[in-house]
Amino acid sequence: METSLQSDLGTVYAATIQGARNQQQDAVRIRWLTDEAAWLIVLADGMGGHAAGDLASKIAVDSFVGAFASMREGDAGLEESFRSALDDANARIAAVQSARPETRGMGTTLVAAHISGQGLRWVSVGDSLLMIYRDGAVAHLNEDHSLRSLSAEARGDAAANMLTSALSGGPIHKIDLHLDPLPVGVGDLLIVASDGVLSITDEQIAGVLSSAPVVEVGAMTEALIDSVNLAEKPHQDNCTIAMFSPSAERAPTRSRFKVILGGMLVLAALGAAAAFAVHRLYF
Repeated sequence: METSLQSDLGTVYAATIQGARNQQQDAVRIRWLTDEAAWLIVLADGMGGHAAGDLASKIAVDSFVGAFASMREGDAGLEESFRSALDDANARIAAVQSARPETRGMGTTLVAAHISGQGLRWVSVGDSLLMIYRDGAVAHLNEDHSLRSLSAEARGDAAANMLTSALSGGPIHKIDLHLDPLPVGVGDLLIVASDGVLSITDEQIAGVLSSAPVVEVGAMTEALIDSVNLAEKPHQDNCTIAMFSPSAERAPTRSRFKVILGGMLVLAALGAAAAFAVHRLYF
């Protein structure tokens, strides 16, 4: 599946592969919010070890986009819109589980990126990724609600991909909400991805993006997907990548980028050190 959408703000391209899994449990939705001239990219990664992970991810992205757009059209603020849309997605997952007992136990991650002329804001739950590629390097932006950041000794018998937060119809244990706009400037690439992309390293991602034969967001997204395929990881997970490339005319300034990003990375490191409470296994 490939999707390419354009606006004066920039271009969004999305591609997905099923990998070695029996089902495609990733879902992605891209919405142009006309009234505020902003992109909304929402990606969810269903929990494959549980019933109906594919259904959970679709419910999550569809309900989030619908609720968020409705809130914004009603002049709600970004924080209220993010939180309300997240709660709506979680509530709809709970409602389906109540009506259809065979789906009980389903859940999903979710990351939503809001990109306007002011910059990037987001909300996320789980371990799906929000990254930025700039000047030949990749930086992770959102929190990783899994045990990957812990040492094997600290994890004990728990797997690295155990989630500490997810949308599963119950309490949401952790939410990463970032409302201070992060500038995304000309030459930057914003990457929203499911954790299947972790089959390749950050250095490999940067290498692919810096050496893409055509400097165009669609070609670079496809090159990244191809690189995941070529890694030939046993039991390769579903992988979905949505990439945003700002246009030269509408891209915001990047003057505060290094200061903001540096502070975020420090906070992320502190948060990772405090990770605990296994919530769900995404496998």
